[in-house]
Amino acid sequence: MSHDDLHVSEDLLALRMQIGRLSIVCAVDVSRDENMDRLLAGDFSACRSDRRTASLLRALLILHCHLEARITSDIGVDGLIRLWRRHNGVLIRRGLPKRHQTGQSLSLQ
Repeated sequence: MSHDDLHVSEDLLALRMQIGRLSIVCAVDVSRDENMDRLLAGDFSACRSDRRTASLLRALLILHCHLEARITSDIGVDGLIRLWRRHNGVLIRRGLPKRHQTGQSLSLQ
């Protein structure tokens, strides 16, 4: 992994951690596709927080999706899966439950 790739990986990990924290505040399971779809569509009915927090979570999820697409074009789906597995291990060690992690469907294949 190049220095630039490592930097992107660290930034993406930090983004995933922040999304996880906000999903805990919003009490929404972001590992479920239907919840992600609703949040991305601007439907905050599943969120148990104020609209501002839910909107921030949505904005970070949109950024996450754009970065995921860029990374996939750079390193491929297999590379993204390896990256998610590595990230998920770190996120679990930092105490973030799987239901508050993005990318679960990819990382568990």
